[in-house]
Amino acid sequence: MGQVGSGRTGGGGRRTVGRKRGNTGAAGGTTESRTWTVVPPAKPVPASGTYVTPVQAAAFQSFMRTHSESETARELGISQIRVRELLVQYERNLLRDAGLRPPPLKEMLKGDVSTRFHISRDLRNGRPASHTRAVAIAVPALPASPAGSAATEGWRRVEPPSNGVRRFVVTAAQPGATPHAGFMRNLSAYAAHHGAEMVVAALGPRTGREPGLTRTPLDFAGRLHLRADALPPMVSRLPLEGMQHLSAGTWSAFPHSTAQMESLPRIRSAAPRVQITTGAVTPHADPARRTASRVGALVVEMLPDGRVFVRAVSAAADGDGSFRDLDERVCNGRVLTGARVAGLVIGDLHHPLCDPATVVATWGDGHTDGGIVGRLNPRIQVLHDVCDMRARTHHQRRDPHERFGHHVRGTGDVRAEMRATAGFLERIRLAEGVTAVVRSNHDDHLLRWLREADYRTDALNAEFYLDRERALHARIRSGAGTATFFAETMRSLSEDGLARVRFLADGESLLIGGVECGIHGHAGPDGVRGSIPAFERLGIDLILGHFHRPTVRAGIHVAGACRLDLGYERGPSSSAIAHVVCHEDGARQHVFLHGDRFAA
Repeated sequence: MGQVGSGRTGGGGRRTVGRKRGNTGAAGGTTESRTWTVVPPAKPVPASGTYVTPVQAAAFQSFMRTHSESETARELGISQIRVRELLVQYERNLLRDAGLRPPPLKEMLKGDVSTRFHISRDLRNGRPASHTRAVAIAVPALPASPAGSAATEGWRRVEPPSNGVRRFVVTAAQPGATPHAGFMRNLSAYAAHHGAEMVVAALGPRTGREPGLTRTPLDFAGRLHLRADALPPMVSRLPLEGMQHLSAGTWSAFPHSTAQMESLPRIRSAAPRVQITTGAVTPHADPARRTASRVGALVVEMLPDGRVFVRAVSAAADGDGSFRDLDERVCNGRVLTGARVAGLVIGDLHHPLCDPATVVATWGDGHTDGGIVGRLNPRIQVLHDVCDMRARTHHQRRDPHERFGHHVRGTGDVRAEMRATAGFLERIRLAEGVTAVVRSNHDDHLLRWLREADYRTDALNAEFYLDRERALHARIRSGAGTATFFAETMRSLSEDGLARVRFLADGESLLIGGVECGIHGHAGPDGVRGSIPAFERLGIDLILGHFHRPTVRAGIHVAGACRLDLGYERGPSSSAIAHVVCHEDGARQHVFLHGDRFAA
C-alpha cells in the first residue's frame, strides 16, 4: 500500500504519499515511482459531498453484486468497456474525495479492475492492477500521532472517568440505509442499561446530509482511536489492509461492516497494538465471501486509570437482533445478566511458563476471585499447548548454555514438568462442564524427545525416559499406536487420572455454537504448514490457537497466548494475551488482558 513519503506543507502547499517500485542496478533495471499528492480540489466539491456520480455508484454496486463486468453491462444496458471506465472513474473519484490526486487515467485502466476492490483472485483469476489499490487508502493518509499533537487537532477527546466505568457503544451505518430494527433496539437497551453513550460513524464517501452520523475521530485517553475520518474500502474481505500506518502505538477502530481484527507488530516492551472494525447496524452482504451478513458494534469500557477494554458484539442480519456480551444476553429490548456462555477458548497455555497475572485474571486466586472463567461460567473450556515441554525441548537440545541454566534452576526434569502441568489441569478444570485439550504441536514434543534423545547422557531423565519408552512400545504392540500417548502420560501423572478433562485426538471435531474449536493451527490442510490463509480455504467458522496473534478474519478467530515472552521469539512481536468467548449462536468475542483483568 502507499506509504507516507517526504513532502512539504505550507500556505496552499502539498504533501505527498508515495510508493516506489523497482531498483536501478548494473543490469540496467529501471526505477518507477508512483505518487499521490494531496492538493486543494481542482473544483468545488459537489453539493452531494462526493465526486462520485450516480452512474458510477450504480456501476460499482452492480459489479460488487455480480463480480462480472459483462453481467453489469447487461444489467445497465451499456457496453463492457463503458463499465470498466465507470469503475475506474469511481475509484478515481474516491481518491478525490480523500483529497488525493489520482494517477493518470491511462495507468489506472491497466490491470484487472476486480482485484482493486478486494475480490479474491481465486474467484476472478485476474491479474492485479498495475498501481496501488486506491480504494484502500485512508483519509487522511497520515500516520496517527500521540494524543494532543497537531495530527489529532479537531478530534474529540474522551477522558477517563473519575470513578467507576465509562462505557460507549460504537457502530457504523451507511447514510440513507435502513438500520436493522431489532439490533438497534437492543443496542439502545444495552446502552441505557449501562449508561453508555452511542456513537454511530458514517460509512463510505460523504453523501450530503448525514443526520445522527459522525465523521469526527475520537481519542479515548490515547489508548483507542476511533478513526471515523478514515475511508476503508466499502466492500472488502480485508478492509484493514494498508491501514497499519494509522495505528502508531494505539488501538484503532475503523468504521466498516466486515468483521476484522489484526494484532500488529510492535516493540516487545510496548502494549498490544490492535486494529479492529466497528461492525455496522446497516446489513451488508460480503460479496467477496458470499456469506450471510452480520450486524455488529464495539463495546468500549474506560477505567479511571486510563485502561480501555474493547470487544465486539454481533448478530445475524437475518435474525431478530439479539446479541450477547460476555455474561449478558440482550433480546427484545431487555438485558438479561448472569447468562452462562457456551465456551471459552484460552490462549495457548505453555505451562509452566504461563504468566501468573494471566492465571489469576483467568481462573482467579482460588479464594475470593474466580477470574473471567468464574464470571462467564463456560460449559466448555478449551485449552491449547498445555505443556511447553521446556525441560527438554528439541529447540534447545544442542544449546549447552540453556542446559546449564536448567541445571542451575532445577527445571530440567521432564517428569516434574509434566506432573506439574497435570496438577495445574486438576486445578483449572471446570467443576460443572468439560475441559477440552486440543491436540497441539507442543504435545508432540514428548514423542520427539523419546525418538531423538539419548537417555545415557541424561541421568536426570533416564528413568522417566525408559518408563515412557516401555509404555510406548507396549501401546504399539497392542495396536493402539502413538496418537493418544501424550494424553495417557498426562493422566498417569494425575492423582485422579484427570477426570472431566477430555483430550481430543488428531482430527477430532469440537463444535461450540456451530464453530469448530478442535483445530490447533500448526498443521494446515493437505499437509501444508498451518497458516490463517490456509484455514480460510476450509470455508467454515473456526477458533484457532498456535499463532499467539489475536486475529479475526473471514470467519476465523485466533486466540492469543498466556505469556508474551516465551523465550524463542525474536524481534518485534504481534503476540498478545487474549482469550476467545464463544456463544451459543456462534458469535465470538476476544477479551484482552489489561493489567489484572479481561473486562471492566
